[in-house]
Amino acid sequence: RTNMCFRQTNVAQGSGRGVVVCVGTKTEIGKIAEKLTESGSKKKTALTHTMEVLMYILFGIGIIFGVFIFTAFRWNLSNEALLYASATLVAILPEAAIVLITVTMAISVRRMAASNAIVRNMTALEQLGKVTDICSDKTGTLTEGNMRPAGLVLCEADGTPHEQLIPDGPRH
Repeated sequence: RTNMCFRQTNVAQGSGRGVVVCVGTKTEIGKIAEKLTESGSKKKTALTHTMEVLMYILFGIGIIFGVFIFTAFRWNLSNEALLYASATLVAILPEAAIVLITVTMAISVRRMAASNAIVRNMTALEQLGKVTDICSDKTGTLTEGNMRPAGLVLCEADGTPHEQLIPDGPRH
């Protein structure tokens, strides 16, 4: 859009008058926030997906054990058979697993806070646990764009080096 001024726009020189044309979710920032809210609520983390799969597998195992129990009672659906089958199903499904994972993540947040790291979202810990390398530079060269790779090695599918590329230009 041309001739538009967005929120927190700084004017370097001169003066002007503005007319508000959109508010709330109709603004550009509001549209971005709405898209982030929509996409964030539908995504499942790998841990959540794994827990769901585990619960389905355990539920299937519980159903199989229930069939064994009913077979042992010769398919006589008495109170005892129903009690044994339902108790077996409840015993197989770990209802405390979610609580255990939440407590474990809370302990991780506390340990990170002791190291002066702040985590707002506990699901971020799951993603942080997958990180293998963290590259940082306190001099600011990453943010200034002065860092560049010294070389690039292309490998075959089995990991053997195929070609080494060295970029042109001065090194910083």
